[in-house]
Amino acid sequence: MIDLKELEELDRKRKMLRAIVLKDPRFGFDKGLTYMTKVFENTVSAQVYGIRYQNYLIEMLKAKTINQKENCGDCSLNGYNIEIKASILNDTNRKLNLLQLRTYQNVHFYLFLACDSVYDKEYIYILNKDELSREFKTMNAVQTHGTKDANKDNVNVSFSLKLNFSKENDHLKRWNELYRVSNINEAIDKINGAYEDGKKQ
Repeated sequence: MIDLKELEELDRKRKMLRAIVLKDPRFGFDKGLTYMTKVFENTVSAQVYGIRYQNYLIEMLKAKTINQKENCGDCSLNGYNIEIKASILNDTNRKLNLLQLRTYQNVHFYLFLACDSVYDKEYIYILNKDELSREFKTMNAVQTHGTKDANKDNVNVSFSLKLNFSKENDHLKRWNELYRVSNINEAIDKINGAYEDGKKQ
């Protein structure tokens, strides 16, 4: 059993690491997602690490950051707007929580990242708007705010989804087959593929 002095020393080191992370907005960018996840899980809140993952992915995509006030995603690549969501999977949370998905906005692609701290794995999914809209129906997405009746005349409704990683299931299998990419370069290829197809039309 860990005694009190050991716990205090561990807490001291955690706080010291937290201060380092908060001071450096690019902490871990040079070491990759697995390293970042190990540190973020034990030092900062989901709100903080969500923004860090978002900024990391934007940098890896070589995309242009979009002002939040424009309401059209987080970044732009080749004229396509991209919304980014990221979560950490751990012992107690085995679900990728995708909250406030706004398909009514001018967003073309949705990039979702799940970093598994238990198995040191990353799951990167990229969906276009039509694919995500179909998943809303297939997975019975819930409205993030208000009830269905309250929102019946509201065209600007956001939805939320949960992708369960705790056991094999049809939704996870489908997402891994249709939308998962092995790295950021494959995500870029999917976006560029849409860009090239658009030029041919």
